[in-house]
Amino acid sequence: MSRIRIALSSLMLIGLCQSSSADVVQLKSGGILRGTIKTDAKSKSDVLEVQLMSGTLVVVGKEDVVEALRRPLKFEQYEVRAQELEDTLAAHWELAEWCKENRLTDQRRAHLERVLDFDPEHKAAHLGLGHTQQDGEWLTKEEVEERKREQGFVKLNGKYVPITQLESLQLKAEQTQAEKEWFAKVRLWLQLATGPKVDKAAEGLGSLREIRSPDAVPALVQLLGKHANEDVRRLFVDTLSKIGGQTAAVPLSTLALREDVRDIREQALNALKSDQAEIARAIFVRGLRDRSNIIVRRAGLGLSRVGDATSVNALINALVTRHSTTIRVPVPTVGARLDGKLPNPSGLPDQLVDAWRRGEFPNGFIYAPGNANQVTRSVPVQVDVENEEVLTALRKLTKQNFGYDEPAWHRWWNVEKPQSVIAPDIP
Repeated sequence: MSRIRIALSSLMLIGLCQSSSADVVQLKSGGILRGTIKTDAKSKSDVLEVQLMSGTLVVVGKEDVVEALRRPLKFEQYEVRAQELEDTLAAHWELAEWCKENRLTDQRRAHLERVLDFDPEHKAAHLGLGHTQQDGEWLTKEEVEERKREQGFVKLNGKYVPITQLESLQLKAEQTQAEKEWFAKVRLWLQLATGPKVDKAAEGLGSLREIRSPDAVPALVQLLGKHANEDVRRLFVDTLSKIGGQTAAVPLSTLALREDVRDIREQALNALKSDQAEIARAIFVRGLRDRSNIIVRRAGLGLSRVGDATSVNALINALVTRHSTTIRVPVPTVGARLDGKLPNPSGLPDQLVDAWRRGEFPNGFIYAPGNANQVTRSVPVQVDVENEEVLTALRKLTKQNFGYDEPAWHRWWNVEKPQSVIAPDIP
């Protein structure tokens, strides 16, 4: 083996891969040495020894080196293969399989994606990229997660569970000893805080305000979150906001939807932080499909705070929602009309019934009979409601405004979606 010093200005290396590594040394002159770096990484020597792939030992001064990368031979082998690769499905698939054998994950992904350019239904390539087939359509991991959220699921300990069961699963999970101890503590402090003795009340209130342990959340939910006293529920929100984390996300988000007192709902919504946004989004997205229009509107308000690109489709679908309501109508009297026919069974005026059947009241109606002493009965009707809070959330997230025209929103979103990156606007 010869030992030489090569002039840097004329350095060119061409050879076969003979060594077990493919280190790369980039020189200030623009040249590149490929082979095995022999100099120990901790060496204080002023020179760098590189055994080329042809077997020649080259010595260069470290001052002439821009960068020295130590890496396995497989990287050099890949670069050689990639340079000579034909741009065909078969060639990219073969190189992707070689990358799999050599654990070159990023390189394999690039060739699998090229395979799909040739054949969008190539099953093995989809599986290699981690795609999942649903209803005949291949979805990425991100698209699967988005659909799960829209369907009302959220991840808990790595598994998807219905958002409606999340709180109960957390509460019914096997409690640690620490959680059991917190129930006793919180119960005692709450009794003191709501008791007649002023000094003891201050002591209990102070202890509740100082809670910072996530293990205390189940006890707080059960004992404070459902308390009849509004001030206790306000204390509940304040304590949860200081505990933070995903454990507190569910009760805070649920309170923002279900609490009857407005300022407590707003307090809970304002308490949500960025690390709680994913769970909050899932709860609010599900709220968009609630039977109660009040909950739908509150969900829109919540998503205007924590929504992101995954919430847009659900918001579009909730711009106009249909809800059941009842109206009072006169109880019909038995008897014949002048034309010999029996009265219509609804008790509504015939002209109103005929107009309803012709579709002249697509949003429903309220009928108030003129006679206050008239006996009435309840009749269920369906009413379509335009949800202003949902539209506000959409406008905030997308910077667009198509009003309540759902088809127009969908047409725009189907084009815009691949380029959209929308971050949650949350403290």
